[in-house]
Amino acid sequence: MKFPLLTALVLLAPPLTVLAQTEAVTAAPPSISVSGTSEVKVMPDLIDVGLEVEALDSSLETAHGLNELRVAGVLKLLKDLGVEEKDVRTDLVRIEPNYKDGNRSQAEPGRFRVRRSVSCTLHDMKLLPPVLRGVIGQGVTQAPDIGFRSSGLRKYQDQALVEAVRAAREKAALLAGELGGRPGRTLRISERAPGGSWSWNSRMSPCGCNARHSALQASGGASDSAAAAGWISISATVDVTFALE
Repeated sequence: MKFPLLTALVLLAPPLTVLAQTEAVTAAPPSISVSGTSEVKVMPDLIDVGLEVEALDSSLETAHGLNELRVAGVLKLLKDLGVEEKDVRTDLVRIEPNYKDGNRSQAEPGRFRVRRSVSCTLHDMKLLPPVLRGVIGQGVTQAPDIGFRSSGLRKYQDQALVEAVRAAREKAALLAGELGGRPGRTLRISERAPGGSWSWNSRMSPCGCNARHSALQASGGASDSAAAAGWISISATVDVTFALE
């Protein structure tokens, strides 16, 4: 009687189904990946100048009045040199109490330093030396920010990108040609973070980093053409993948 029972159990068991799965394997087409870099050098036509005007006196009222007078002198100088009003900016007044020997526990400061910054954009490169020479007599103690730039920056950035793409294609053709092939259609292209820097040569300073801090002191011996020598370097890099034929 055990045999029929075993048969019944087997008949009640669900049928086993074997599913055959096929995976389509698609081989990646042969390709070549290269990078292209380009650098465009242009002459700057704009200079951004930052000037620090300060006055120091035992009386806050006197220091503030003297600072306002000196700022007015700087603004007049810029106007007389032909700098347009829209290219001149001033910030808020900053007051710094000066305590004797740096001891802030004193009841009152011994003197007050009043500061105010004046910045401007020069559209004529030859204006920089006379501006720096002129502001010395107006209480300007520092010219911490002097930057050179180009009004056509976007145009030159696009030019650098186009040249970088051409450089990438030429490199791909050179490499593929050595293997008996050639680059085909573009499969992928990406731009790396754009880069830009400036450098210049002048008798005002031996290098750009020092020129930012010593321009005011050295301007007394600089010629009117000192700021004209230099360039802006605009670079671009792209990564491109071509089909290899």
